[in-house]
Amino acid sequence: MTTKPKHDEGTVVSLFRRKHDIKIDADEKIIRILRGNKASQDLGNKSWGKIDFLQRLGYTLFHVTAF
Repeated sequence: MTTKPKHDEGTVVSLFRRKHDIKIDADEKIIRILRGNKASQDLGNKSWGKIDFLQRLGYTLFHVTAF
């Protein structure tokens, strides 16, 4: 019995385009997360699960202070 995956790469990337604290470059497979005083804290537990999913697909995560 096969199970349907919880996430889809294209869907996850498009959902993150609405968030203010994250920028994703799908071509380079880079995730940039804003940290510090300028962050609006709009990443919750579900967002971090999607970030983990992208990292398993080969995306690299960077914490930055500005975009």
